[in-house]
Amino acid sequence: VPAVTPREPMTTTGQTTVGARQQPVEAGTGRREDGVTERPVELTAAERAEIRFGTAGWRDPFPPEGSFNVERVRLLIQATADYLNGEAQRRIYQERGLVDAEGRPMVVVGFDHRTRGPLPGSEDQRSLQAYAEEAARVLAGNGIAVQLMNRVPSTPLNVFAMSHLKAAAMINLTASHNPGGYGGLEIFDGLTGGLANNPVTDPIVASLRKDPAADQDAIRIVRIADADHALIAHIDPPIHAYADYLRDVIGVDPEIIRRSGVRAAVDVQFGAGVVLQEVLEALGIPVGEVNDPGAQVVFLNNQLDPDFGGRRNVEVTPENLDGLAQVVRELGLDLGLAVDGDGDRAGALSPLPGADGTMSDTRFFSGNDLATTIAYGALKQ
Repeated sequence: VPAVTPREPMTTTGQTTVGARQQPVEAGTGRREDGVTERPVELTAAERAEIRFGTAGWRDPFPPEGSFNVERVRLLIQATADYLNGEAQRRIYQERGLVDAEGRPMVVVGFDHRTRGPLPGSEDQRSLQAYAEEAARVLAGNGIAVQLMNRVPSTPLNVFAMSHLKAAAMINLTASHNPGGYGGLEIFDGLTGGLANNPVTDPIVASLRKDPAADQDAIRIVRIADADHALIAHIDPPIHAYADYLRDVIGVDPEIIRRSGVRAAVDVQFGAGVVLQEVLEALGIPVGEVNDPGAQVVFLNNQLDPDFGGRRNVEVTPENLDGLAQVVRELGLDLGLAVDGDGDRAGALSPLPGADGTMSDTRFFSGNDLATTIAYGALKQ
């Protein structure tokens, strides 16, 4: 596990601070043992059924508009811990080396910067960072080794960390491209390296939905460790290891990029993609803000904002990239790139000549277009 490097808190626009440690959610009264509190689950069967997994996890607005709250997050993580601790799963994780030195499953926990502040009259912080810290406490309370991110990474960095640290899973508190008022939780599978699919998520959801009034196997207790529990390690996003992976495994050659003279702009849409600037810096590619004459790559909207600059959504669509298109045209850049709220979807803009012969227009490339183009280039080589 990489050494923890102290970082200054990352501040968002507006009044919210992201990156500084959140106040832990009060665990309530219950039986305590070795820094772990057993807390009763008071959700009814109908309230449990609000946890619905789609193609990429569970997403819903924060309360009072939606169901994404701390009680349901705890229940979902308890069900996930039960799955990871199953005898068959533990044996597989141990055989694959996805455990700590004591043979316990290891899990990476990440988050994005969405927050709506405390819910009036409730303990609920309505913050994905607070929920990530709560998830870490539940995992540790169930004997699972946790690697908890110190600050906001992107989803690709979280997935890389899962592989890099040889973790059994990665739990990501993010609502991806959805509006700022949404919470979300994704589970990634260390055995496949990608999103957990139905053989993993179906038994987890089935377990948490069992009716406590009718099923003796229903989850009635959540085990919550103290925030400073020994099984919770705080780590920085592995920026330099990720840059090494891009260079040595994927084949990104910073020298070729620098010599090419290609100039680009990147719009991170006030999201977790802000870490892309650090990744490019680690690769040795000159970066900066718009109008920085020494920058080969300039960044737009490169600060964390839980409202994403007022966008209705944070998808990579032409409608959201008018500002990027304008910068590409006005600065005469070769390329515009953009990512969504958690940095795992991408798109591009290429300058096009207008009726007057100048580069006064742009063409949009979706993520699928980019994947096809990259595959074509790889095949040609």
